Amino acid sequence: MNNCIFCNIDKWRIIYEDDFFYSIFDGNPVSPGHSLIISKRHAISILDLNKEEWSQLKDALNKVIQIIEQTNKQKTYELMIPKNITRNSSTYCEKMLQHKNLNQKPDGYNIGVNDGEAAGRTINHFHLQIIPRYFEDTPNPTGGISHIIPGMGNYKE
Repeated sequence: MNNCIFCNIDKWRIIYEDDFFYSIFDGNPVSPGHSLIISKRHAISILDLNKEEWSQLKDALNKVIQIIEQTNKQKTYELMIPKNITRNSSTYCEKMLQHKNLNQKPDGYNIGVNDGEAAGRTINHFHLQIIPRYFEDTPNPTGGISHIIPGMGNYKE
């Protein structure tokens, strides 16, 4: 795919690679260490992954989480800022440099896929989001990704 950003990724961005996937730190991070696992094959949906890819995805996820936990994220974002990966990436990376948990080990993760335009997918190439979470990074994390539908995430109320 000639016009697919993930089929034409700059090699310097790759932090992990195997036969089926590669990983990068997200150019518009929402949390320190926010990363993507991207299929090398141009699959669009998670449902397009074949058996070999499904089998390897768990190993890739474990390895990328290890990388997130061992990376000096301050240095990473300092290097990413001048690259202007996307129109707003420098702003997002600068926000990460101010994040109180910048170089702490994450306390948890939100891991997911925006599968389909209605689910928020903006790049039509399979990518798994790994968003590190830290205690007190939001007032009430109960319900996690269930908060994508306003008023529906806090099922404990």
